[in-house]
Amino acid sequence: MILKKAIDEDTLLVGLRNGSHKAFEQLYHRYKRLIVGHLLNLFHDEGLAQDIAQDTFIKVWESRAQLDEHKSFKAYLFTIATNNAYNLFRKAGKDEKTRLGLQLALQQAVNQVEEYIFQKEHLELLHSLLSLLPEKQRQVFRMAKIEGYSYAEISEQLHISPNTINTHIKRASSFLREQLLNHPELLLALLVVQSI
Repeated sequence: MILKKAIDEDTLLVGLRNGSHKAFEQLYHRYKRLIVGHLLNLFHDEGLAQDIAQDTFIKVWESRAQLDEHKSFKAYLFTIATNNAYNLFRKAGKDEKTRLGLQLALQQAVNQVEEYIFQKEHLELLHSLLSLLPEKQRQVFRMAKIEGYSYAEISEQLHISPNTINTHIKRASSFLREQLLNHPELLLALLVVQSI
């Protein structure tokens, strides 16, 4: 059964490379949901995911003559979709309207990425972002969010009030969000890694 599917896909890819609309439609229907799902993991925005998926398949059609039926078509689609997402981020850097639209989608993804960078294997990334904070803010944030100290324990050790601790944590969290939103290539790279 798997062999038959592989042969069918090779045949479809040869057809696509030769300009067959029918082969293109079959591949489109086979992979569209998968690509949209991948893009939804990146943006958490159905409309944006659909638009980028559409652009992905247009690119496949336009570059069909260069297709290699012996290479993974799924990997090829994921590469194009991810490149299209990067291009959208680059465009957002130059176009205010695109940037505003993307910020709404990215805001939803930031919380997910914050959880991701708090995982043990990604602490290096978190520490590199935290190194940009003022020393006291970094110390309070690390104690509360990474080491798990309570506000009372931090207050006792650092001789600062719980309100000051709360202010440091809010400012540090805001800074992290800002870094991720102002450097969408970092956010996108993290989201791509998460979705693999």
